[in-house]
This record gives sequence, C-alpha cells and structure tokens, in this order.
Amino acid sequence: MNSKEDFYCLVLSTGQARFLATSKYGIDRMKALMSLVERAATADHEYEQKGFTTTVHIGQVVMSEVELSRLWKCDRKTVSKVLDTMNELGLVATKQNNRTSIHTLLCISAWYDEGQKIINPYYVPIKDRFTDEISTSVNNKVIMANGSADSATDTTKPEQIMAMVPGVDVSSERVPDTPQSISHDSTTIIM
Repeated sequence: MNSKEDFYCLVLSTGQARFLATSKYGIDRMKALMSLVERAATADHEYEQKGFTTTVHIGQVVMSEVELSRLWKCDRKTVSKVLDTMNELGLVATKQNNRTSIHTLLCISAWYDEGQKIINPYYVPIKDRFTDEISTSVNNKVIMANGSADSATDTTKPEQIMAMVPGVDVSSERVPDTPQSISHDSTTIIM
C-alpha cells in the first residue's frame, strides 16, 4: 500500500469546475483530468516508442486516445469529445501526431512531491486563459487562447512562453496563485 500523499495546485474557473463536476456518457470528467495530472511529468525526460522520440516537459503527458479510452473505460469518440472540451476550456492543450498525443496541462500551477515544489512552466493563470492576444507555444505548435492552432514550427522554451503572458515576471521564480490572489469567478482545488 502506497502511503505517499501527493499535492496538486489546480486553478479552475467556475465554468471549468462545473464541466468537471458533471458526467456525460458514463465518464467522470474530474477523474479523467486527475488521471492526466497524476501521469504528468514532474521532470523533463525523453520519450521513445516505435521510432517516435520527443522530450516530455514538466506538465505534459504522452498518451494516445486509445490508451485513454482503456484507462477511462469508454470509447475513443467519447475521449475525443472530452479532450476537445478540455482544450476549449483551457484545461489542457493537446497535440496529436501519427503515433500518440501530447497533453499539456494548463490548469495546474504546481505539484508538491516529497516536500519539493515543482512549478509547471505551462500553467496559464485564469485571467489569461481566455484572451485572444495571448498565444502559448506548446509542443512546437502555437496554440492560440481561442483554441485555434498554427502549425508553424516553434522552438520556444517554457520560460520564454511565460514571458509572452502579460504581467508575468520571469526574472524571479513563479509562485502559484493563492486563493487570495484569484478573481471571484475562479475556484482553487488543492488535492
């Protein structure tokens, strides 16, 4: 039995929390998100499978829709719909290729693992998730805040991404938003 307790700093808007709290087609959306959070990288590492190689960064999960359908115990079409909505709501940014999918978590600001704080370089504060001016480079693809994607190759590093977000000072360590610093239409869940 594993007695280790993990802590996650999730920042959700009311709409995001309501989406996760409801269930449709027999899938628990909060469990689906938590399955991604629990599998997210907490350190950069190389991923290689069947001739496909990539670097997985902190805050990213590599899983195909087939793998997720087995994990979530539902069909691929349901997985696709849930992921599409999570992308539209700004919870995750997903990039698919011919081998798998890379899911980047945008709603988790940090993890606490064995007393060590791990900052998610892809975290997007709630106030910045829905503005059209902001673009975030994820997995060599530019994902606009409105959900559209530009397939132009981009080699922007996570710290450069955060520099694109207005009001973010990357010269010092980022501190996750606290309940006191978050607007009234958002919900913080610490698990």
